[in-house]
Amino acid sequence: MSRSAREELERLLQESLGLLRETDWDLGQLQQWGARREEIFARLRGAEFSLGASERAATQSLIAEILKIDAKILARLEDQCCDLRQKINATDRLRRSYPGASFHAPSLIQRAI
Repeated sequence: MSRSAREELERLLQESLGLLRETDWDLGQLQQWGARREEIFARLRGAEFSLGASERAATQSLIAEILKIDAKILARLEDQCCDLRQKINATDRLRRSYPGASFHAPSLIQRAI
């Protein structure tokens, strides 16, 4: 693996750690992180057989760290999706409880979420 690829992995690790420290994620930020991550790992898959022993060890260590952070990010995303699902379900129940409520257009509460 070339030095620049190792540097990219290190940069990805730092970006992932930064993302994990954020309290409120922006969808665009997540999409950019995911695209960058996919691009780096796609290049690594193509170069994995040309790595020397020391490069392979350094790469494996960085990848292991990135995967640990990824697991935390994905768990947090899953929690946020679950919270959003609960809010949507609560909104739907609230909307159905009002007589004459429209079931086709999103309510003001749903739009606020």
